[in-house]
Amino acid sequence: MMNRIRLRPLYLAAVALLLMLLVPSWAAAQFGTIGGTIVDDEGNPVEDVEITLTPDASLSSQPRHLKTNDDGRFRVVGLTPGRYRLSYKKEGHESDGQDIEVHIGERNRLGEILLPRLPDDWVDPDARVHFDAGAAASQAGDYEKAVESFLIVIDMAPDIPEVHYNLGVAYENLENMDKAVEHYERALEIRPGYYEPLIPISDYYTANKDWSRAAEYLKRATELRPNELAPQFNYGAVSMNVGDMDVAEAAFEKVLEIDESRSMAHYQLGMIAVSQARNEEAVAHLEKYVELDPEGAQAAAAKSIIETLQKQP
Repeated sequence: MMNRIRLRPLYLAAVALLLMLLVPSWAAAQFGTIGGTIVDDEGNPVEDVEITLTPDASLSSQPRHLKTNDDGRFRVVGLTPGRYRLSYKKEGHESDGQDIEVHIGERNRLGEILLPRLPDDWVDPDARVHFDAGAAASQAGDYEKAVESFLIVIDMAPDIPEVHYNLGVAYENLENMDKAVEHYERALEIRPGYYEPLIPISDYYTANKDWSRAAEYLKRATELRPNELAPQFNYGAVSMNVGDMDVAEAAFEKVLEIDESRSMAHYQLGMIAVSQARNEEAVAHLEKYVELDPEGAQAAAAKSIIETLQKQP
C-alpha cells in the first residue's frame, strides 16, 4: 500500500510565512529597545544581576524581569514608549536604579552602568548591625537615632561610602545641611563614581546661588547618568547662570532628546536663542513652549517675545 504524502504541515508553514510577510514593516518601529552593560567598581562585567523594568503608572505595560548575561549585558525589546524605572540588584553589590525614557523605534543604549560592590568591611558583624539599625531608624523617621548609629559605624569603619551617604541623608532631614554636605562629599572622596550624593550637593550649592559649584556636581551627575532628566535640566539652568550658554544649550537639547514634551526646555532654549539674536530659532522654541503649556508660568512672556521678534525685519 502506497504511503500518503502529508501536505498539511507544509501548507500551514506557507500560510505562517505569508502572514509574516504581510505584517507591515513599520510595526516593529512602534516600540522601543533599551540595553546596557553592568560593571563593578573595577570595570568588570557583573553577570546574573536581577533587573526589573517598571513602567510608569500612565502606561498599561507590565513590569519586565531579567538578568544580565555572562558579559554583564542586558537588552529589553518591544517596550511601549514612555517612562520606566530600571532597578538592579545582586547579592554583594549595592542595589541601584534609574529613570529612563523609551521612544518609538529608538535603541536606548545606556552604556556602562556602575553597580558597586559592598565593601569587605561588612565582614565585621557589629558594623553591619549598627548600619542596619541606622537604616531602620531613618525609615521610621527617627533621624537623630539614625545619626547616632551611623556615627558608630564610621568609628568602626570610616571608609564606607554608603555609610557617609546615609548619614548625610539623616543630617539633611534634621536640616543640618552643612553636616549633610560634609558626609556627601566624603562619600564622593571614597567613591568618585557614586551618583547619589551628587544631587543633594548640587541642590545645596544651587540654593546658595553658588552656580559654579552646582554646575561642577551636576556635570558629574549627567556624565554618570546622561538619561536622567532632572540633573540634565538643572545643569542647563545653572550653566545659564554661570554664563556658559553652549553647555546650557547642549543640556536642554539632551532633555528634549530624552523627553520632547518638556516644555521648559523649549522655553530655555528659546531664551538662549534670543540672547544670541537667533530669532527664527527662538520663535520656534517659544511657540513650542506655548503649545505644550499654554497656561504655563512663562506663557505670557513667551507670547510677548514671539510677537516682538516677529515684528522685527
